[in-house]
Amino acid sequence: DGFTSSSNDSLPDLVNNKNAKNNIGRLRRDNMDEFLSWAFFGVDCATVESDTNMKEALDQFYTILESKAGLQFEPGRNSHFTPRWFTFENVQSLYRPFGVYAAVALLQFTANCVLYIMGFRQYTCEKGLRYWHRPASRQKQQECPFLFFHGIAPGGHAPYLPMVLLGLLRGDRSCHRDIFFFENKPITYSLCFDALSEEDTVHGVVEAMHQHLDSYGANNLMLCGHSFSSCQLTWMINSPQLKNRVHSMILLDPVSIILHEPDVVVNFLYTRSPDYEDSYHEKPDSLRGK
Repeated sequence: DGFTSSSNDSLPDLVNNKNAKNNIGRLRRDNMDEFLSWAFFGVDCATVESDTNMKEALDQFYTILESKAGLQFEPGRNSHFTPRWFTFENVQSLYRPFGVYAAVALLQFTANCVLYIMGFRQYTCEKGLRYWHRPASRQKQQECPFLFFHGIAPGGHAPYLPMVLLGLLRGDRSCHRDIFFFENKPITYSLCFDALSEEDTVHGVVEAMHQHLDSYGANNLMLCGHSFSSCQLTWMINSPQLKNRVHSMILLDPVSIILHEPDVVVNFLYTRSPDYEDSYHEKPDSLRGK
């Protein structure tokens, strides 16, 4: 499903030539070599051919495809198929005017004011992770602490405020739990040039838990992440310091799971130009018409 073609058939159909009505032929070995070289090694096919270890691994992929999926690829190349090399393709940079960043900064400032009025306070960890925290209003909390990680959104938490106002903070139970909102500035349309690593992010969360929760002995954490932040949640459950403290997880449109869906990649990485807009709507999978 990592190819651009004039067909919207599935991979088995392309390999077994069940798409005769489109008259584009089979997906061949050289086409797959190009795609697999990028997908698994991050290099072009010529580099794989010149490296013995990578060539052996590539041949093993075909053994698995044949034994597990019953797929066999004929030698040669079919010119109707072009692999999608997301990291090799040219990027058309579009620079936003300063007014966009000013508007986003104003939106974020407004959201921060709302959070402050609602009882949240902002903190910055040693490694640079920034978050908002509202403690449980009772002496001893009765509900699992709630940790929220936002997705790619202008203004960070700003688009999530309706969920906070109408969901998390409604009812009496909300006062019995600590609530955390962790920020990821590089995905908030902010002027930011440094992204925190997995190690620094996990360290920041551990530091926040130590500062606000260890005195309660709270070990049952409820994690919630939207879109891109599902990757951060993966870091949390893989961390030796946090994985045993995670009680439950809520995933909202998790990128770490649905990114394999071809239409998700196309929507996110490719522009829907007018010359293939109709073709896009007719072909919901990754095999788009040129």
